[in-house]
Amino acid sequence: MNNNPIGMFDSGVGGFTLVKEAFNILPNEEIIYFGDVARSPYGTKTDEKILQYSRDIVDFLINQGAKLIVIACNTATIASIEILKKQYNIPIIGVVEPCVDAVLTNKNAEKIGLLATDFTVNSKKYEEIIKKENSNLKVYGKGCPKLVTLAEEGQFNNELSNTAVRECLKELLAEEIDTLILGCTHFPLHLEDIKRNVPKEVLIVNPALKTIECTLSILKEKNMLREEKSKPIHKFICSGNIENFTKVYNVVFQEKNEIVEIPWDKK
Repeated sequence: MNNNPIGMFDSGVGGFTLVKEAFNILPNEEIIYFGDVARSPYGTKTDEKILQYSRDIVDFLINQGAKLIVIACNTATIASIEILKKQYNIPIIGVVEPCVDAVLTNKNAEKIGLLATDFTVNSKKYEEIIKKENSNLKVYGKGCPKLVTLAEEGQFNNELSNTAVRECLKELLAEEIDTLILGCTHFPLHLEDIKRNVPKEVLIVNPALKTIECTLSILKEKNMLREEKSKPIHKFICSGNIENFTKVYNVVFQEKNEIVEIPWDKK
């Protein structure tokens, strides 16, 4: 057993979707969340810069006592996870493989839509891993940075976001997809809008749910579950713009937790 907290990070508030799932699936675990608002968006940065940012934050979270790291960001996962896993001796979980596993275990999958940031779509990482396991599957990607911007502004599940979601999905739905991967952790914030605009028979792969299910499995496998029975204490940290960070937090969560801003001098 291990009573230390789980460390999670994202470029902003997208990782809140993983924290929300963790509150349900891992209710006894403590979480330290870092939103790198000051250096977002990650999608416009080079792989080298994203790797540097990820290392900065992993070092910080480990210094805070994190027993396991969840990279709650597709861009950071794609750019850094393989190197980080070799560099650190604690479990590091990304959001890509849990989603891919969900697709590959769906025997009815033939045409997969990937709704993501331009960085994730252009990396072709999802397509590479999926086709390596099943070359018959077709993957169609669509970049939609507008949905990230709306989520960061706290605009989701309303008329404005619904219109943006409908526009983003047009090309993918025209391909008659049977599976839709939400390839950005911000996108589950738009889940109700997405459900309204996608046929019911399409399987929606939620990265937040799948990644936290994976986290639970690893904690059990490595005997790292928190055994302390006291109420878990969570901490949310941002590197800038605490006002908006707090605003979105209050929309997503009912729970009151500590939220602090730490000036981030590593550029």
